[in-house]
Amino acid sequence: SGDCILGSGSSCVFQDLGQYMNSLRTLRALEPTAVYPGHGDIITEPVKGIDQYLDHRLQREREVLQQLEAAGPRTVPQLVELIYRD
Repeated sequence: SGDCILGSGSSCVFQDLGQYMNSLRTLRALEPTAVYPGHGDIITEPVKGIDQYLDHRLQREREVLQQLEAAGPRTVPQLVELIYRD
């Protein structure tokens, strides 16, 4: 899977979120029984992991939209500071 799905953590090396999400959906549709990431251990429950990646990215997208709606236009560094507090 290269960096599309990692053995631990989440990937943020994509240039286009839409393409990345489509890649995850394509992998998900294959219903793999194992994924061999570019980093980390073999993923033995990849469908579950892919679903978690999709959910995570959609949650981040919702957080960005919520911040923009609540506080108006922001720069990327300002959004990062507001959203990635932990």
